[in-house]
Amino acid sequence: MYEQKSSGKGYNTDMFVFDEDDIETMVKLSASLTIPQIADYFKIGTTTLYNVFKRQPELYASYKKGKAIAIKKMAENLQKHAMKGGSGNMTAAIFYLKTQGRWSEATAETQFEDVVIQTDEEKAAHKEDVKLYTEYKNDREAFVKWKETNK
Repeated sequence: MYEQKSSGKGYNTDMFVFDEDDIETMVKLSASLTIPQIADYFKIGTTTLYNVFKRQPELYASYKKGKAIAIKKMAENLQKHAMKGGSGNMTAAIFYLKTQGRWSEATAETQFEDVVIQTDEEKAAHKEDVKLYTEYKNDREAFVKWKETNK
């Protein structure tokens, strides 16, 4: 278990040190717990855990490793289910990968048809509009007047 080094004047939360067993525990916990939940497990505050991550990069590396292992297993299970009809709850796997693995169904769309070619006059007018908008955006009344005149 982690040990706390104290300066003799009460708790010094900047001095928590995690040993090898804690680093292995971090790999296991990070697969299913959030950082605040892991901090609760170790009976320390979230800020203290972040400070330990900075001071002991191997602890943070073990946190990332545990997340990566869990995401890999979930993705493999989902792939097996999709390709070969394997067992498991596909909805749960997709939910896990979206929330923990940062998967998304969104795709970047590129539209080459909408390329706008502006003349120098149009560019200058646009630049002036942006300048005026920036100038008036904090003054609501002036902005409304400006917007009405530029319809």
